[in-house]
Amino acid sequence: MRVVAKIDIKGAFVQTPLTGPPIYMKLDPKITRMAKELYPEFNEFIWDDSCLYTILLKAMYGCVQAIALWYALIRSVIEGMNYMVSETDKCVFMKQVGDRVYLLLLYLDDILAVVDAEEAASLKAKLEKLFGTIQFEEGDKFSYLGMDVTIKDVGTMIDMRFYVDQVLEGEEVEIFASPGTKNMFIVESNSKVLSEEVRKGFHSKTAKLLYLAKRARPDILTAVTFLCTRVQAATEEDRSKLRRVLGYLKGTREHTLVLHALGENRITAYVDAAYAVHDDSKSHSGMVVYVGNAMVYTSSKKQKCMSKSPTEAELIALTDNLGMIELFREFLEFVTQKEVPAPVVYQDCNAVVTLVTKGGGKPRTKHLHARMNLGKEMVDKGRIIVVFKRAEEMEADGFSKPYDPSMHKPFSKMIMGTKVNAVNRWALHLEQNGKENNEKSVDKEDCSEKWFCPVYGWKL
Repeated sequence: MRVVAKIDIKGAFVQTPLTGPPIYMKLDPKITRMAKELYPEFNEFIWDDSCLYTILLKAMYGCVQAIALWYALIRSVIEGMNYMVSETDKCVFMKQVGDRVYLLLLYLDDILAVVDAEEAASLKAKLEKLFGTIQFEEGDKFSYLGMDVTIKDVGTMIDMRFYVDQVLEGEEVEIFASPGTKNMFIVESNSKVLSEEVRKGFHSKTAKLLYLAKRARPDILTAVTFLCTRVQAATEEDRSKLRRVLGYLKGTREHTLVLHALGENRITAYVDAAYAVHDDSKSHSGMVVYVGNAMVYTSSKKQKCMSKSPTEAELIALTDNLGMIELFREFLEFVTQKEVPAPVVYQDCNAVVTLVTKGGGKPRTKHLHARMNLGKEMVDKGRIIVVFKRAEEMEADGFSKPYDPSMHKPFSKMIMGTKVNAVNRWALHLEQNGKENNEKSVDKEDCSEKWFCPVYGWKL
């Protein structure tokens, strides 16, 4: 029986020996008086400035090397329990016993364990023996890093309404139907620059929104990504755009992210680009990655180099993200201990699909020629499968540019998991018919009989 346990090791850093060059710490007079009251024998060590000077023996929180020393300690402990560390993510550990796979996810001094009852009891006993007091909670519903997580057989729900309330606290904003508009990336050069105090508030609020967007509200990621580029020179116009995102959150407070436990262990990704949408004419890339039907990663980034055509922008977006897609395949193979098929990458530009599957063309620079050959090499070696997808079915479109309200609503439902997605249609088709068909587009009707959703009861 699966058990999900949240483990919090109390006083983790102060239980970590400090190694390396000595670090001395000065205790101010107030702290010195408190130390003297607790330990009168310290009186002879108090200097003329009424301070105590000490040498650190433990990795106190705040020291630069504290987290590295703690990680080295807890990693040695976990590996001593016969867990292996992932090369893709050094904070994920796996142990296989027979046909069972146990997982530990480390975040500072918090550990999330996906194990069985016997392994959970063993973990608790060993960690208590080594570290003393630990907080150990089991169950399919728990709070972790600001997220209220509910795990069921059909999927996992991630709820951050409490965090949304904290972000909205003290803000009087009107409700909006979308976090941005199609003109959000346009910067008004004549807008008044914010005062330093107000700018710092803008920066802080934007950082909080980025945390929320990357954890449980990907529907605001595109707008928040743009706001992140404005934090050092924010204007009144930027502030109004921030308030629009807050207004959207106010109207969609109840929205929660649903990760559906359906489909095969296959990586599928959508990669898209919006050409010359920024003020400096640079393009914007968007990507969505699925494992089965569970969305595991979203990305929305301004491209760092110029492109002279939509095809170049799409090629840059694709090749910029191929490495990340491959990492997901490596990670999935690690946590499942099974071979994972080549990721299927969807592109809505036929020219780019042709360039990376057949080659040819005349890229204007050596830089773009190298990108084309990178994609083609990965396709030829079977490391990825690039497939054409019609623009209206391109799920990363909403991460390459902001939507107006009419387009954002269906995008939000899809990306938040309200509507289960058939991202594996092509994967199934290719598996049954071979890679030679990877240049065709398959209509929904072609695969409808093969895709029936047991949760909602309708065909995909």
